[in-house]
Amino acid sequence: MIYNKSILIKELTESYFDHSISNKRRLGYALFLALVSFAFHYILRTLEKSVLSDAVPKYMSPSCFSTLFIYVDLFYLFIVSYLATNYNFLTFDEIRNNKWYIPIKFGFSPIKMILTKLYARLITITFIYGFGFLLMLFLTTLLKYPLVFEYIIPIFALGLIDFIFIMIVSMTASLYFKKGIISNYALLFSVISIIVLKRYLGYYSLINDISNFQNIYILSKFSKYFSILIFASIICILIIITKGITNAEYYNFSLYEMDYDIPDDVIITMQPDSEFKRTITHIIDPNKRLRILTRILNSLLFILILSFIIVNVIVLVISISTARKEVAIFRVIPYVFQSESMYPAIMYNDLVFFEKTNDIKVSIGDIVIYESNGEASIARVQLSQAGKVTVSIDNHPSESEGRVYSETININQIYGKYIGKSRWLGLLILFANSTIGRLTLLLIPIILLFYYKPIVAMLRYIINNGMNEE
Repeated sequence: MIYNKSILIKELTESYFDHSISNKRRLGYALFLALVSFAFHYILRTLEKSVLSDAVPKYMSPSCFSTLFIYVDLFYLFIVSYLATNYNFLTFDEIRNNKWYIPIKFGFSPIKMILTKLYARLITITFIYGFGFLLMLFLTTLLKYPLVFEYIIPIFALGLIDFIFIMIVSMTASLYFKKGIISNYALLFSVISIIVLKRYLGYYSLINDISNFQNIYILSKFSKYFSILIFASIICILIIITKGITNAEYYNFSLYEMDYDIPDDVIITMQPDSEFKRTITHIIDPNKRLRILTRILNSLLFILILSFIIVNVIVLVISISTARKEVAIFRVIPYVFQSESMYPAIMYNDLVFFEKTNDIKVSIGDIVIYESNGEASIARVQLSQAGKVTVSIDNHPSESEGRVYSETININQIYGKYIGKSRWLGLLILFANSTIGRLTLLLIPIILLFYYKPIVAMLRYIINNGMNEE
């Protein structure tokens, strides 16, 4: 720590002897998050007619409502990684490392130092989040979306209180756990507790409906949620003050590791009673954990590469399929349905499965796939008699009054009967057929194959260092 300036300036500039984060870097974080959010929104717009429109409607609206919520949710990932990687400097882990002991002995007030550090973290998080939020608004105007004031204030406030709570929880945890796996668990716990609380209080049902955001008074509907987070934050701050003052005024002697951890070159020898002449020797294998970790990482990367290859093959097979020439997997025909004619039984871009058979028996109400004018068509059976079948669609357009959307076909034109669908696999196929999806599904396995060893080494280093911190 640097003490020739005020504590607040030191904390705001994060000026440490062995670590520093400048304002330019903070601005860079905000710009990066805004650009990634903008790109993510663009990708989601290409997947508009998919299950995502029902699963996460807050992301799919062509408005600043969606772009801002995407930014807020991506900021969760940022704040967790930001606090985890800079844990030693941004939290009260300094106290555990005795960096406050000498200043306090020279007359610095521990309560002032604690409150100053909390205030500095609050300013820093608000600055990064707020500047990125403004950049996101600017990028949104490039899409010619109107900036609706009733959306902006509530969304900003909902995100900010979450991030402040995560920051306070991490500061509290730092008084009990040093940097490592357990401290990361504490960060994840704060995020998970927010998610559970939101689900319990019906938070998601409110934010997924854009019509609820007609004015800024929507925040009153979240009063119970705000009250719980504020109360929990106050409790954490009280813990920080009492625990922090106690810890800062005493020098923390870390346990001598050799009292508990066995070095790599030590051999444990067990000497039995004198009547036994043999010595039982147990040799510690220090690389055993590393070998297990390497096997796990190798297996996960292999599964990941294999999954990408399988998805690419399936997408290719489905893309080149034509009527009666679809590839059947165990007599099941996968078919991407790109129409609203069978709504709500089958939705647009659903991956539909048909049982393939040459001697098909259909009943009234069955959904079938058949060949019509050299193309595959899907409809529901309305009438079946004497080798002829009358089929019709379920969803007639509103302007179709007086028009007939049924036809009579020969039963041998039918080559599959509906047995199920998957909206999420349909989304995967839709994404894979987009330009970005093709690049992603092709480049990722290539990168994993060519940089397999460096990736494994990097992951092994990160995980192993995390374990050793404990």
